[in-house]
Amino acid sequence: MKKLWEKILLKRSSRLSKWAKEALDKIIDSEPRSTEEILERMYDEVEKRKKEEGRSGKYTIPTRGELRIYLNTNYNSAIFSKTTGKRTKQGESRYWK
Repeated sequence: MKKLWEKILLKRSSRLSKWAKEALDKIIDSEPRSTEEILERMYDEVEKRKKEEGRSGKYTIPTRGELRIYLNTNYNSAIFSKTTGKRTKQGESRYWK
């Protein structure tokens, strides 16, 4: 049963829009960032594009689950402490190129 869910989730992760993949390439650099920071920057990117283009196009922002799957398969990751910012065994995942 677990393998079936993994297949379903992996299929969904490949459904990230072209815009979302481009935005992630802009946002993610050598500095480790959490999924929340990445999502906030994606929302900022949407607002910036809406102002530049003068129209409200449809920019699809992935869910946290879709984003985590995509980031885990395409970027480096490690677990960092929320308080100290150092690598630990418990904390939040952060991603970078």
